[in-house]
Amino acid sequence: MDVTDDLVRRLKAARTLAGIDSVVDLAERLDSPGLGHKTLYAIEQQRRKGGIGRHELHAIADVCDLPYEFFTVPDLAEAVRLGAAALSERDATGVAEALTADQAARRSDRSA
Repeated sequence: MDVTDDLVRRLKAARTLAGIDSVVDLAERLDSPGLGHKTLYAIEQQRRKGGIGRHELHAIADVCDLPYEFFTVPDLAEAVRLGAAALSERDATGVAEALTADQAARRSDRSA
C-alpha cells in the first residue's frame, strides 16, 4: 500500500490516540524486527520504498487498539467514526482533532 498524506495523518493520529508519543515508543510496543523506529519514521516521512504492508498496518492497529479499517476506509469521516467506536465516547472529539491536526500543520508549512 502506498503511503499517502492521508495515511500518514491516520498513523500519527493512531499513535496520539493510543498515547504513544513517538515512533521509538511505537517500535518498542510492536516488538517487530521489520518495524523498528527507523522504518516507522521512514513510513511517516513517506520515504520508505515499497510503502507499507497489510500485516504491518494490522500490527500497528492492534498496538493502538484501533480497527484495521481506521487506516483503510477512503472516507475520513468514516475513519473518525471507526476510531471513536474503538474509544470511549468522550474521546470521539480527540479522534477528529488528531486526524486534522497534522493536516493543518502541513497547510501552514506549505504557505510559509
